[in-house]
Amino acid sequence: MKMSSFFITIIVISLSTMVFADDYSSMALKVPTLKDLSAIGDDLSYSFYHERCHDVEGIIYRKVKEWVYKDPSLAPSLLRLQYHDCVVRGLNVLDLVVLSGAHTIGRATCESVQHRLYDYKGTNRPDPSLDPKYLNYLRRKCRWASENVHLDGETPDTFDTQYYHNLKKNLGLLSTDQLLYSDSRTKPIATGLSFESSLFKNQFGVSMVKLSSILDYTSQDDGEIRVDCKYVNH
Repeated sequence: MKMSSFFITIIVISLSTMVFADDYSSMALKVPTLKDLSAIGDDLSYSFYHERCHDVEGIIYRKVKEWVYKDPSLAPSLLRLQYHDCVVRGLNVLDLVVLSGAHTIGRATCESVQHRLYDYKGTNRPDPSLDPKYLNYLRRKCRWASENVHLDGETPDTFDTQYYHNLKKNLGLLSTDQLLYSDSRTKPIATGLSFESSLFKNQFGVSMVKLSSILDYTSQDDGEIRVDCKYVNH
């Protein structure tokens, strides 16, 4: 087990349970629990530190909650830290749609969306999937490529299911976000998650642990866990 993956996993699970709007039981869909992680593998263990520090998860949860309360921008930064080396290997469609829900917090540079505002795919027109009012807002907001804009303009500092509601109203900031609702393979999942707050909360934690598991490199050919994030080890 790689401890860096373990700690980041605990952090993001903490984030996923901090500030949800409504918490109600899933009716049609199965709400996963940590027991579902048994199928992922033996690389991660929640009991690893129980003898040396039995409340490690609680300590990390409380400290991260305290830090995020003081600085909400820390939450998307921690998620990006985990997503940086994200690979498709080992993830299913549900995992990918759920993990995309992390865009309910954080910001993106205007450079990443300007192509949707003026010359989408060489048409010299804006992306037709953008809501007209949202398009006008983005044009005013993104006059410079270096500016930043919230990924979720409705509840930018709350980790909730508003991201999926935005997609239904053509308010997805990135084209890859909006595709989740326009693609028939992912639309039912995105729609379901918009109404199932508790499902999103639980599945996000499960999918994050799965992501940590598949990033647990065991061979130099697969990559490396950097000692210093800014430099390769050798």
